[in-house]
Amino acid sequence: MPLVSERGSRYLYYIVEEVEKRGMPMEVALIPLVESTMDPFSISHGSAAGLWQIMPATGEHLGLQQDWWFDGRRAVRDSTQGALDYLEDLNQRFDGDWLLTLAAYNAGEGRVARAQRRNRARGLPDDYWSLDLPLETRRYVPKVLALTQLVADPESYDLEIPPVPNSPAFEVADTGGQIE
Repeated sequence: MPLVSERGSRYLYYIVEEVEKRGMPMEVALIPLVESTMDPFSISHGSAAGLWQIMPATGEHLGLQQDWWFDGRRAVRDSTQGALDYLEDLNQRFDGDWLLTLAAYNAGEGRVARAQRRNRARGLPDDYWSLDLPLETRRYVPKVLALTQLVADPESYDLEIPPVPNSPAFEVADTGGQIE
């Protein structure tokens, strides 16, 4: 937990500020802990990258620059804005249901929508807990929820979470162009 906390302290203030500005649930701010342990240089076996583990095609859809010199999926500000935009879109698509939104962020919106259609065709509920989703996704949403509980009430779980400074850890600076 100390390494995650050290990384998190650099980025969490900014992420929380952006989540609050949009009126999103605080669980959303913890997604990068589950996705990448707050490592902006993390790359998955499936080519997802950055704090938010954004796939190349999703990054392109979100307008994140990806080329030889720069990968916006690894840029904290760009990827956070893109991920939050995407989560807002998913949440709208899934009628404000944040569990389905989280599942769609992990598994893809098409996969979650197909699982819902299958359940409806069988006369079954189409909420997150009733859907037949990949194992990774069935574990992902509870991880985010559990992490939220741990962060909200660490004493109940005999945890000591180092405090995250309540101030920005970085500032935007216009360099006038590329720096090599």
